Amino acid sequence: MVASCFYAQLLIIDSRSLLDFNLSCIRTAINVCCSRLVKRRLQQGKLSINDLLPSDPCCVVLYDEGSELLPPPPPPSQQRSNHCVELVGAPGAGGSDSACFVYLLLQRLAARYSTVRLLQ
Repeated sequence: MVASCFYAQLLIIDSRSLLDFNLSCIRTAINVCCSRLVKRRLQQGKLSINDLLPSDPCCVVLYDEGSELLPPPPPPSQQRSNHCVELVGAPGAGGSDSACFVYLLLQRLAARYSTVRLLQ
């Protein structure tokens, strides 16, 4: 799955709170936390994914710990032919602001990058 991306440029995005990120994180991950301002600006189109990310990777892994149930990705027939969005892991239950932010971020990433994976 992600192994093919290791030889290319891989970007790991950690969407947990800044406190959780600072306590423990994957060494090369960057933190994009769920703030109301960031979420609102993404929704309104005033902030682009390029503003949040430091590089232009070919493969993006979005890491989130404990986000609630997210809808499955669209079937392959509805996705762009060269784009892949995959949810990996066991989703929880419920529907918080954090889960909405992760889903919004996932949508924006999928529209911009060819391969996006969500680890839960």
